[in-house]
Amino acid sequence: KHLFIPTSQTFAPGGNVTIPGNFTNNGNFTASTYTVTFSGTSQTVKGSTTFNNLTLTAGQTVTFTSGTTQTISGTLTCTGSSGNLITIAASAASAATLSKSGGTVSCNYMSISYSTATGGATWNATSSTNGGNNSGWNFLGLVPPRRGEGGDSGEKAKSAIFELVHFKGYTND
Repeated sequence: KHLFIPTSQTFAPGGNVTIPGNFTNNGNFTASTYTVTFSGTSQTVKGSTTFNNLTLTAGQTVTFTSGTTQTISGTLTCTGSSGNLITIAASAASAATLSKSGGTVSCNYMSISYSTATGGATWNATSSTNGGNNSGWNFLGLVPPRRGEGGDSGEKAKSAIFELVHFKGYTND
């Protein structure tokens, strides 16, 4: 199921919206206080849009049209998982823009390419892949495993940090 907003038309949802198909905004989208969730496995987002809250789900690919801007006025939720990444890409070999005026956007387990993150917010992608041609993103290290996911919640992270520090010629003594 796709959502298509024709030229000179306005779509103002009366609640949260889940879109399993493509999203095309040729007109006006009035987000109000609601959340838009892209829930498909491979979706295209066309047209510049302002969302209040935007949720991307694990295991999906979202392709934004190059040269467009998606503005988030509320919260961007983008948490994949190990082996179940969220992929953000652009439709051509030039970037699409994600914009948020302030705060911190924290995404986990992403694969990001041809994306400009801007607007004043800090954009962090933890345990994520920099596919290239990005700007404004901070690609950070691994998310430490939680209890029940590979042992003690900090031991693997401590070991990885020690190995990295030791490799660089330092010790943690």
